[in-house]
Amino acid sequence: MNPPRLALIIHTAGQSEYLARVLSAVAGQSRHPDEVIVADDGSGELTGKIFDRWQAAQPYRCEHLWQERIGVRRARILNAAIAEVSADYCVFLEGDTVPHPRYIEDHLGLAKQGHFVEAPRAAIGKIATRFFGREAFGRDRSRALMALQVRGVLHAFRWPSPRRRVRGDCEGFRGGNLAVWRADLERANGFTEGLPQVGPVDADLAARLVSLGVKRLAVAGRAIGYQLWQSPVAAAPAPVDHGRAVRMRAENATR
Repeated sequence: MNPPRLALIIHTAGQSEYLARVLSAVAGQSRHPDEVIVADDGSGELTGKIFDRWQAAQPYRCEHLWQERIGVRRARILNAAIAEVSADYCVFLEGDTVPHPRYIEDHLGLAKQGHFVEAPRAAIGKIATRFFGREAFGRDRSRALMALQVRGVLHAFRWPSPRRRVRGDCEGFRGGNLAVWRADLERANGFTEGLPQVGPVDADLAARLVSLGVKRLAVAGRAIGYQLWQSPVAAAPAPVDHGRAVRMRAENATR
């Protein structure tokens, strides 16, 4: 069976320098995505310039969606990105997370109808974040490991054989590196708008997918992301609106 067409949706919010590293890693993938959509929650002009330069060198469809920064609206811009997708399978990556060189290849290998994928992330420390993602991947990872700047070392390496756990619950679910069939996203009505930050937004979607009978495939050793260090930022959550729908374009719904 042929692999599905894959859309990579990258969420960013004002971290243009991190996004530049992520986009560079996407360009160096062993297997390219079929389309890339940057879902931008209110970044400045520099992000647009970085994207435009990067996009010009890519052989696949690339889009930059932008919305004004008004509180925490990650779910809203992700829903807008889903509405633009023409591919069958959506991979969601945060703009502070550098993907492994075989990230897209791995996600395609894990894709299975009736399942969504929860993939791992290793955390890069503050010191190693100064260089991680700027040079060759192998060198950067080795430097970070030698400096004891990797948290979750178990998830820092691609294993010879991945661990796959099929689950019908959301206990211990971690977001930020997620893959879902577009048809299942439409059935679940996308992300719930108004929830704060990454974890609750992704966990809420996971819970609704499970309630629809979509199995959770928790993976280790494949589709790895390396999350760059973040300074603590306090954000007041907006009120939750559970009735918000994914605004799917009519042409997408009939494809």
